[in-house]
Amino acid sequence: NYTHLLAKNDDQDDRNSYQKFLVYRPEHTANLNLDASWLQFTVGYSWQYVGYRYVLPANTIWLDPFQVSDITFGWHSALGGLDLDVTLQVKNIFDELYEFVQYQPIPGREFRLNIGIG
Repeated sequence: NYTHLLAKNDDQDDRNSYQKFLVYRPEHTANLNLDASWLQFTVGYSWQYVGYRYVLPANTIWLDPFQVSDITFGWHSALGGLDLDVTLQVKNIFDELYEFVQYQPIPGREFRLNIGIG
């Protein structure tokens, strides 16, 4: 999916930020998700792009765009009447350095292992 957002300040009383983009509202965002399964196995890939985000109402300082990718591997089986799910997820697989909010960096690559029994 893709979003083109023109979120601008329409308060005419604020001369410094009138018709400027609202802070932390990117004009362009895009997401892509691909999933595949075969027998008991699944794999998924997701990609996200977030464009420039202004930090100040006057739009004089901004955060650079970023792209981040995640990948997920899963396995499902029924053992003795119980469902077993094992999922390995790698978030930010390319270890991108980025911030959603100024001076609040997002952690780098992250590994998650989930085991579910039901």
